[in-house]
Amino acid sequence: FQHKAVEAAIQQLARRVVLGQSAFSIERLWQEMFRNEFARGGPILNSAIGAIEMACWDIVGKALEGHPQDVLELGCGTGMLLFQIAPHTRSYTGFDISPRAIEFAEKLVVDEHLGDKRPRLMVTAPGLTFGDFAGQTFDVLLAQSVFTHLPAESIEECFAHVGKVMHASSQF
Repeated sequence: FQHKAVEAAIQQLARRVVLGQSAFSIERLWQEMFRNEFARGGPILNSAIGAIEMACWDIVGKALEGHPQDVLELGCGTGMLLFQIAPHTRSYTGFDISPRAIEFAEKLVVDEHLGDKRPRLMVTAPGLTFGDFAGQTFDVLLAQSVFTHLPAESIEECFAHVGKVMHASSQF
């Protein structure tokens, strides 16, 4: 019965929050879906939000065909988006708190022959203050499925500091 509950939650959230909104507003939509629900943080709600978030990222991926120059991925993990995005950008920077995930992504960069793109992969300490990127800005910032794994305080920290790495036409 859980799959039916998740399906119903997706339909309800889509009707109330998502339809008619920009897919590039993923973080805002995520916040609205998560914060305005009675069952905040439950497995059914989190699964529904995650499914909607992934659908939005699919739409965004298609939209990125405009070839942004500089991309920053928060919580890049093992590089799921790296291999889809880096070949089409001037620079790709990804960070994660997991050294093992970054090591795996670095190996895949070699295996997938992306070394000429010189993606920058970093292990960062927990926290989203963007101190490692002083003076650097990005055209697109990605955070696929990151916020579903973070406590509210970390998400708020991210939104408080993300402007440091954005310019007037950046998309997050």
